[in-house]
Amino acid sequence: MNFGTAIEALKINQKVARSVWDATTTWLFLVPDASSLLTNPPSPPRTLAPWIAMQTTGGAIVPWVASHYDMLAENWEIVA
Repeated sequence: MNFGTAIEALKINQKVARSVWDATTTWLFLVPDASSLLTNPPSPPRTLAPWIAMQTTGGAIVPWVASHYDMLAENWEIVA
């Protein structure tokens, strides 16, 4: 599937990966409201915008930004 379809899948809480990635260890997911992740909320309170996160091979969760290769790729798939 293409990147646009992958984004739509993220919006309905599905995980996605490119077929060239090891999808058993690396995938993307949407963090819809990052405010709940704050352990020390700012004052005044703020809502944090949604963002795309990556589960890395090492198990870390990191922010993810698409490269032009990712955006033009046709090898996106939903991860079960």
